[in-house]
Amino acid sequence: MDDVLIRSNGRTSNNLQVLVRLGPSTRASDLLVFVTQWILLCLEDARFDYTRVMDQYNWHVVANVVTETVNVGAAGDLKDVNDFFPTLVFAIRVGGGRESPFFRHARDTENLVVTKEHPVMQHEQVSGDVLATVLRDVPSPPCVQAVGVSGVSDEFMEDLWAEIISEEPQTFEGAGKGFMKHPMWIRLPCKSWVAVRESSHNFGWKGYSSRFE
Repeated sequence: MDDVLIRSNGRTSNNLQVLVRLGPSTRASDLLVFVTQWILLCLEDARFDYTRVMDQYNWHVVANVVTETVNVGAAGDLKDVNDFFPTLVFAIRVGGGRESPFFRHARDTENLVVTKEHPVMQHEQVSGDVLATVLRDVPSPPCVQAVGVSGVSDEFMEDLWAEIISEEPQTFEGAGKGFMKHPMWIRLPCKSWVAVRESSHNFGWKGYSSRFE
């Protein structure tokens, strides 16, 4: 792991982007399942046990290919390797965010008065630095060269998630399976992971579903 570059933007959020840069001789799509298994294993680390509430792990993870193979120019010259190496992207969302707003507001002891709207749910906040540390501690697949962890805003995650699942992405080379069809990994109370149809329609992003009409 010493030769794997792992960086974080140092932000804490319930939305995390993880970029995984692979070796130049690889095809990203061939390694998506393999690398996904590593990412999910890292999310099982005991340092994230606090996110479990009432025996539920509220993780949502989707992934796709940003760049399939090394991008070279017409003359065969390698372009900026940091930008054009085979790359995978993972979108990790903890909790639903703004769904079920009636129940997410803080209330008084009698549950009658709203005392704070959309309070930060501490069990849904994950430090990018902690995830980066876990990624260093858990041996990575030999194909991994570098990893970037970014805590991001709801607005950023909304755009990222839509691009990952889109059947006609604007910038990524990997096409998704579509809205409410793309595979999304969730963690069951028994602690195992299962792939289901993505459920971003429940994340409370206003006007989001209309992107796919």
